[in-house]
Amino acid sequence: MIFVIGSGPAAAACVSALVARGLKVTVLDAGIELEAEYESRIQSYRENGDLSALEDLKSKVDATAKGIPLKLSFGSDFPYRDACDQLHVTENTSGALPSFALGGLSNVWGAAMLPYRDADINDWPIRTSDLSPHYKAIARLTGMTASTTGTMDNIFPSFIDIPGHLDLNSQGSALWKDLESAAERLQRKGILFGRGRLAVRTKSETAQGCDYKGLCMSGCPDNYIYNSRKTIRDLVKLGEVEYRRDVVVRKIIQASSGLEIECSHRITKEPIRILAKKVFLAAGVIPSARILMETFNLRGQKLVMRDSQYFLFPLFRMKGASGVASEKSNTLSQIFLELVEGSGIQRSSHLQLYGYNEMIGQALRATLGIAGRLAPRLTRFLEERMMIAQGYLHSDLSGTIETWLEHTDHECKSPPMHIRAESNPSTRRHVLEVVRKIMIQSHRLKAFPLLPLLQIAPPGRGFHTGGTFPMRKHPRELETDIYGQPSGFPNLHVVDSSILPSIPATTITFSIMANAHRIGSTCEI
Repeated sequence: MIFVIGSGPAAAACVSALVARGLKVTVLDAGIELEAEYESRIQSYRENGDLSALEDLKSKVDATAKGIPLKLSFGSDFPYRDACDQLHVTENTSGALPSFALGGLSNVWGAAMLPYRDADINDWPIRTSDLSPHYKAIARLTGMTASTTGTMDNIFPSFIDIPGHLDLNSQGSALWKDLESAAERLQRKGILFGRGRLAVRTKSETAQGCDYKGLCMSGCPDNYIYNSRKTIRDLVKLGEVEYRRDVVVRKIIQASSGLEIECSHRITKEPIRILAKKVFLAAGVIPSARILMETFNLRGQKLVMRDSQYFLFPLFRMKGASGVASEKSNTLSQIFLELVEGSGIQRSSHLQLYGYNEMIGQALRATLGIAGRLAPRLTRFLEERMMIAQGYLHSDLSGTIETWLEHTDHECKSPPMHIRAESNPSTRRHVLEVVRKIMIQSHRLKAFPLLPLLQIAPPGRGFHTGGTFPMRKHPRELETDIYGQPSGFPNLHVVDSSILPSIPATTITFSIMANAHRIGSTCEI
């Protein structure tokens, strides 16, 4: 029997590849879902089209000028719930969090999809040519919006024949025109741009899709934003996959007949043992780290997670977009900016530009306080001009995260897990260099960064993290081969971000899924 551990994007990609080979797969998953109360309200909206039942769910996210808080799904923290307790995480100074939800962190992601370049994965044992057919498979699986205009397409292909289309809001449209006017000069400076590539289902002649309700940041009640739980559920309905919920995997044991998966029931804590022919580990970087540390008896030994460090700053437009706060629009990333080597930076950096959404409005009102209430024109003036730039650095320029299990008595079944961020002294300098490059082009962008409001998050906060058991051409201890196989475990394949040797700045999920699909498609069974 073939088992996949997890239900996030890596798991969904791997399962899809295995099923395409005609194989029967069982998914083991903790499987936490949105509360029934919230589901019933979403279902009520679907039946009568009344959004008022969902309006208060947005208010549960309190954004301020100090940054956007942890993203919830329909006002619920279920994507993060119970995971740290089940993994016995007693210390976590990073921004990274595990997920035990059905669909993993795809319940709260920004749906951004951009591939990696060979220049940014030159320490990997595979090339982008090895990933290309799998990028195409994933683009078909998730759907993707793209545009043939802009300047980034030659370097960052979309890998989809018929991309979807999403309109920009009025702020994004105005910025897009300014970018197009300055395209050649920006490109000479190493700044490329394109429409946000998003895993969002859009309207076509034959299918329903995004109808611009403006709820992207709090949860799409129509499920138009890709969520890996849909892939798992669809395959279960087709009879191709068995799904076992409330299973928490503890370790994997090499047995004479194959592999033995040592688990427990999430709620009752009753032990479960499962015999497997093949296991594909896709639990997410933190849960997978715990499983592998227990599997290889690494108590007391530190693993290092690599991270693409996350930062954000407001981008102030010189001309306002009247009425933008009342528009019904796509509120995911509108435009991507890519700063590549020609811009004078050491590694390419990635920026996602967001137009007005309820979080920006909340942050402005919280910052202005009583002044905003007394002077609504001031609030409106700022709303019409404020965009947000969300940026990422290459892991070479970012901090790292150490994790380990306490070295306790061997009778202890679940030793405490520690997760500790380690800053990189040069990170701030590299972030400021990116912001400076944007500042220099302010006259062309018709917008400038508000540098005093720059926020650099701790390592892990952007959830672009991995690399604990990196792929190598000739793997050594704590490394894997190009199929995610650790030494001595020929029937175990790690397929999530744990095996990425480095984390480029461009969005991580597309490449995680493509690599998991590659392994599921090509490994020996």
